[in-house]
Amino acid sequence: MKIKAGDKIPSTEFFYIDSSGAVRKIKSTELLAKQKAIVIGVPGAFTKVCSVKHLPGYVNNFEVAKKKGITKILCISVNDPNVMKAWGESQNVE
Repeated sequence: MKIKAGDKIPSTEFFYIDSSGAVRKIKSTELLAKQKAIVIGVPGAFTKVCSVKHLPGYVNNFEVAKKKGITKILCISVNDPNVMKAWGESQNVE
């Protein structure tokens, strides 16, 4: 499915780890409400190219994206939320 700038993301559910460490679900419509976001999908956390090229490019350019009105950058993958959290921490990502 191709999505272009300005399209709405179809309604789906994302999993995340809340501040207490519990796995939670959130609807994409709720997560992205009133946001101008970039959603990237990667093949897998901790993969060599994703860890060296894909994710760091977005992290390093977040300030530039914010100047263009971007409020969030979301990275999704096939990995479970615990793996994604660990990968994010290893990449210094919130």
